[in-house]
Amino acid sequence: MNVSCVRSTFVVLALLTACVSPERITVVDAPMPLEAHADGQPYVVRLVDDLSGEPVAGAAVVRVPDGATAGEAIERVLASSDHEGFVRMPASPPWAEHVVRLAGGGVVAVADLGPVWRVGRAGEAKAAGPGSAAGAVDGGEPPALRSLQVQLRHMPSRDIAWGPTEVGPWSRLYNLQRTVELPSRGPGEFWLRDQMAEQESVRRFAFPETRDLVEPLLLEWPPGVQVAGRAVDGAGTPVPVLVRWRALEGDEGAAAAPRPRTFPDGGFHMPGEVAGMALLEVAPVDEALRGRRLLVPVPERGATSRVELGDVRVGGPAPLVVRDASSKRLRGAAVGWQRAGWQAAGITAAWPLDARGEWLGPDLQAGDGIVVPASSDRVAFRTVLAGAGPWELQLPAGQLALAITDARGAPLPATVTWRDDHAVAAAGELFLRGLPCGRLRLYVGAAGHRSAVVDADVDTTARTLRIVLPESP
Repeated sequence: MNVSCVRSTFVVLALLTACVSPERITVVDAPMPLEAHADGQPYVVRLVDDLSGEPVAGAAVVRVPDGATAGEAIERVLASSDHEGFVRMPASPPWAEHVVRLAGGGVVAVADLGPVWRVGRAGEAKAAGPGSAAGAVDGGEPPALRSLQVQLRHMPSRDIAWGPTEVGPWSRLYNLQRTVELPSRGPGEFWLRDQMAEQESVRRFAFPETRDLVEPLLLEWPPGVQVAGRAVDGAGTPVPVLVRWRALEGDEGAAAAPRPRTFPDGGFHMPGEVAGMALLEVAPVDEALRGRRLLVPVPERGATSRVELGDVRVGGPAPLVVRDASSKRLRGAAVGWQRAGWQAAGITAAWPLDARGEWLGPDLQAGDGIVVPASSDRVAFRTVLAGAGPWELQLPAGQLALAITDARGAPLPATVTWRDDHAVAAAGELFLRGLPCGRLRLYVGAAGHRSAVVDADVDTTARTLRIVLPESP
């Protein structure tokens, strides 16, 4: 069955479910994503947006040759996704490296090669307001590429790599070339590598906005940079603060956070010891006031380099509170954070909530993705923040049990996919807790059997749906 046949099947299913009953189980011949597939056999995956979890339609999947990157030569298109995000992949090694070309243009890496492929976004930078770090992004279409001439000075070797923070496409310079290809907007970094030394040395130049770069762009290895600002309360009055750099990974351990420096008059200046995107903590001495954690693009060391943050407002309500399904605050739980264009697809920076269940991570903004990981009693929860904040989230309480059998009634191991998640019913049974209440579509697939599309109304009662998958003809 080719991709067009799969797409046609799902169009028919959409028409059949236009007037839905409380639950509808439709057995189809279209293959569904599976947890594993045999080497050298065609298989099906589903493409979903990394932040929202919505299906990615009309995207082309391509395979990257060994040793190449998403910005270099790419082999032919393997397959394209239908309106539900399904892609029927031709026979290829499951460990092959793939990327996805979006319908609107651009190349975006995928996270892994399981049944659900998370597709990253390119970001667009916005102007930073007073007291906030530059480099905010949204989730628009990937930007077009632009060429930029660069000049290298005092380089031990001539090797440049470019990319938005941890995201491709990458463009490399070797020998005497002087032009790089990079997206026309958004934040990013230049990486300068000295590969002639016994131990590779890397220097990184971070910037908040690509379109502001003028050519020729001079890159060199100079020495010192200062990050400065002034901490004020809601009335604009300077307040004493403790300032230090924090680990970007969200590690709250003592080893990850150096001793803070005290600034009694609120005015602070910190040496930018690590070039690139860094996290600065500004904590009032008065513990009744809430502190800030700012993402700061720190340039490479330079004798006159200085980053001015302006007034940094401290205090105010908690930026984010997360409650469980019974409305109790999650205290000390790890919560994932994503921002389009700042992380690779499928990657979340894990930050703990404090003892009051309040956010301890970087400043949040609309468009950020928040992920509460799956646990023993619930599936993962994912949402995208909207509005100006502060935000308060409550985990959903929907429940649904599945009993999957073959035509003879024997339990059948199967893969169940819904939205941007999946689980394996190893013994034919699966109990899903923490689902959003309301209409939910699930796709059930098992090797050697026909598939099922399940439309169900999820509520807080643990109903059991029995699903029969006959053998494939």
